[in-house]
Amino acid sequence: MYGTGTLKKADKVKKVAVIGGGPAGLKAAEILARRGHRVSIYEEKEGFGGQVNIAARIPNREEIKEIVRYMRIQVENLGVDIHLGEKMNVESVKGLEAEVIIVATGSRPAEAEGIEGYEQDNVVNVRDVLLEKVEAGE
Repeated sequence: MYGTGTLKKADKVKKVAVIGGGPAGLKAAEILARRGHRVSIYEEKEGFGGQVNIAARIPNREEIKEIVRYMRIQVENLGVDIHLGEKMNVESVKGLEAEVIIVATGSRPAEAEGIEGYEQDNVVNVRDVLLEKVEAGE
């Protein structure tokens, strides 16, 4: 497999905080831990996944949630310090005294503003439907 065995240990071990437990944050935490850094990951929700958790609600797409399960197992096995249910802000991040901070708080969906008719009561976005915040009509 390409790249196998090419990851090098860090010359200097650093204390690293990763803010965000979606795929990007989990992958960053994994690679940093594999390089030998002391890594902590902070996620404001009670579980990892971010936008993947929403996409996995699409019918016949449930399997994509396996990405998150696999990545979670990797960081657990590598000894990453996991903090779920911890919303971070500037002050709490400063209190971590980490040498490196990685912000991987994810994306936000584009708003429909500017699309004619978006403000109508019968117009909903797919994210709200998948999260069961609204019910889709016919």
